[in-house]
Amino acid sequence: DFWNWLSDYVAQFNAGREKAFDQLLPSLRRLATFTDDAMHDHAVAGAGIRLPLDFDADRFAAEMYAWAAERAGQAEGERGREGEGEPAEASNAQLPPISNLQSPNLPISIVPEFPTEATFRGPLTTITLRLSSYEPAWRGGRSNPLVRSFLAALREVDPGEKLGFVLKTGTSDMNVVGPAWECPIVAYGPGDSSLDHTPHEHVPLDDYWRAV
Repeated sequence: DFWNWLSDYVAQFNAGREKAFDQLLPSLRRLATFTDDAMHDHAVAGAGIRLPLDFDADRFAAEMYAWAAERAGQAEGERGREGEGEPAEASNAQLPPISNLQSPNLPISIVPEFPTEATFRGPLTTITLRLSSYEPAWRGGRSNPLVRSFLAALREVDPGEKLGFVLKTGTSDMNVVGPAWECPIVAYGPGDSSLDHTPHEHVPLDDYWRAV
């Protein structure tokens, strides 16, 4: 149910977004089931999601909490949150329906550097959601002295080279330190970036030496 809900959420968010850089990109990392000594059935799922620039993590958390509370069969005032070792607290917050992406002022906040946990107990079903830390997407600017000097130097070495910019969809040191340092950043290198982190990743030696 969790993965189906997440897939539907992603499909709705990605509607009309053609570039992978602008999309939510989910992946199912873990799926397991077991029965404990008390004959209670358990399902454990883990997912990773690559985030685009305009993604609202707090809104997503609220939507997911609303789904979990509904799926567990809780009444509106029975929803509890747990985090940093504190017991669950009752909340009367009126979370929006899971299909409503426009509801403002959602009463959920998650911090990128710290995980958070929420448990929803219903008559027959208990759902615990653990949101690990996340890395917000970031995009560096092209109009700055560093980029201009870099392009000028490359054109001086090889005037006939076709230069282009690429967007990286995975987490890198650039979107970690870029917002913190607030300074221009450039990554440069040879090879086909579409092969990054694939079994066929490689760099021809001729391209490597030309880049040097």
